[in-house]
Amino acid sequence: MTIYDDIDNTYIDFYDFIVKNYNKLYKHNRQKHDIKEILRISLIVLKTGIAWRDIKFLSTKIPWNTIYYNTQKLIKNGIIKHYYDTLVQKCIKIEDISYLITDTTVIQNKNNSDICEYNNLYFKNKKCCKISVISTENNTPIDIKIYKGNEHDSPILCDQLNDECIKRIKQTIKLNKNKKIVFLADTGYDSSKIKTILSKKIKIKHLIPQNKRNIKDKNKIIVFNDEDTITYKNRVKIEYSFKLLKNYKKINLIYDKQCNIFYNFVLLFYICNMTKFLNKHNKK
Repeated sequence: MTIYDDIDNTYIDFYDFIVKNYNKLYKHNRQKHDIKEILRISLIVLKTGIAWRDIKFLSTKIPWNTIYYNTQKLIKNGIIKHYYDTLVQKCIKIEDISYLITDTTVIQNKNNSDICEYNNLYFKNKKCCKISVISTENNTPIDIKIYKGNEHDSPILCDQLNDECIKRIKQTIKLNKNKKIVFLADTGYDSSKIKTILSKKIKIKHLIPQNKRNIKDKNKIIVFNDEDTITYKNRVKIEYSFKLLKNYKKINLIYDKQCNIFYNFVLLFYICNMTKFLNKHNKK
């Protein structure tokens, strides 16, 4: 089985949704090339990180600029984002959620000037950006945002927990009434502002270890009990998802000048991830 067969078999519903919405928008324009073929090549670009101009070396007769132009149209009209939102809702209804996890990952930035800043902690003298994600244990994203590389995790989450994001988290909690959902984060999020938002606005239990560097008296350090320690170990699942994210070469390095294009390719990764999860669930 080739990479092409694997893509065709896995994303049948995705193809159908995109074609349906694309035809609605451009019903008056004659489409010379098959939109399914264009989408298939775009997914190969996501996986391999191949340059748009090098698409001519793949087994397709469609010119590279046609594929690039049509992918841009899908992004600008919010069709990819719309499908991503529908998949998130499907996955949340199916999942038995026990906890939400948040973290950021640093991506090296080659061209984009809007979201790039120097972050010498991870990439010395190189520009980069941060992807901040709030997700479930099965890597279904509740919220994704992109920030500059020099921003600290704590203010990033404060900004990310806006009214829209809080509403989504509350909806997720409502769908899982039987279980008490716990919010997991690392020591970088040890902030009184974050803890008050989680406990008072969202009303969710949080497990955020104290940053020991901020505490002079060691007796004041609060230690998790055995049950919380076992629960907190699940935070590593978001690190596994970032490892998978960086396996997609188009995301591992940013060459796109527009932030929106890169953001939609990140959404495409999560669409692939959620589609595989739904396929496994349907087989059961």
